[in-house]
Amino acid sequence: MNRKFYVVLNLTAILLLATFFFFTSETAKSSDTDYNSIINEFFNKMDKGEFSAGIDFIYSNNPWMVRISQDDIQKLKNQFSDLPELAGKYLGHEHLFTEEMTSQFVIVNHIVYMERQPFRFCFIFYKTGDVWKTNYFGYSDDMDEWLKEVAKSKYFWSEG
Repeated sequence: MNRKFYVVLNLTAILLLATFFFFTSETAKSSDTDYNSIINEFFNKMDKGEFSAGIDFIYSNNPWMVRISQDDIQKLKNQFSDLPELAGKYLGHEHLFTEEMTSQFVIVNHIVYMERQPFRFCFIFYKTGDVWKTNYFGYSDDMDEWLKEVAKSKYFWSEG
């Protein structure tokens, strides 16, 4: 066979391998960060003022939570929908930290800015197979107490 044929064959094989590795690495990245896309969509709903729809969305990926905790989710939706009346307009959010407890269990915290005061939003995700599912969502306005606890544990700070 002629040398040109082998060069083209080798280049084709290299291109196919590179394409395969690119797509497999992108698939791995997207499955590892799917919980971030869930959080982003949740905050997109808040941007639109769709607080109740945000709660529906955050739990829509986990049929177990919807079946087990329907009353708790409804109570959370009612409280969450009242948040703008209590704290004013939603102004935005920032990521505080992500704690990867294991490869399949992640805790993500955001600070959420409202006109009256900031809130801490906590998302907990559990990965089954290749799918991240919401295991818990909650929010708190006790930023002072939480910051004191963080300072105590992380910086050995004490009141006194």
